[in-house]
Amino acid sequence: MRTELSNPSSLTSQAQQLAKTVLGGNGLQFSASLGVVPFQAVTPAAFSKLIEVDVNTKRLYAYQNGQLVNTFLITAGAPATPTPIGEFHIWDKVASADNDRSWLCQPRVPWINYFDHSGDAVHGNYWRPSSVFGNVNTSHGCVGVQVDQAEWIYNWAPIGTTVIHTHLVGS
Repeated sequence: MRTELSNPSSLTSQAQQLAKTVLGGNGLQFSASLGVVPFQAVTPAAFSKLIEVDVNTKRLYAYQNGQLVNTFLITAGAPATPTPIGEFHIWDKVASADNDRSWLCQPRVPWINYFDHSGDAVHGNYWRPSSVFGNVNTSHGCVGVQVDQAEWIYNWAPIGTTVIHTHLVGS
């Protein structure tokens, strides 16, 4: 179950009344009733394009109009520096850039799809051996794939593409 506003349209009139009250020096009162609504499952069919990252199985799934179009082995965030779990959207794309964070300096990181404003991204990873992908989470939060696969993702997923990171509870 989740909660949502029972009557969102009432917020406009409440905000107008609130402004009058505050400006008049009469104190502050605000109410918004919440109602419980049933949880709704989200499936890939709800998106024109969707990237699903399972940080436990170390797989990335690319869906288009609900159909699986590609699967890649990944390396996600290490236990001490995990990949954030949740729903994100690609907000910027860069074909190549130097990662010059204070804790990591990696030149010419290719095919970057930023999904998190802290700098986490789906990108090519040329500095790890191929045996890491699908087997070990080694990053500082990013989702790394092999370079040719990162290029495919970069060209396939436009800005705004939904990126959902999942994990199995207890894993």
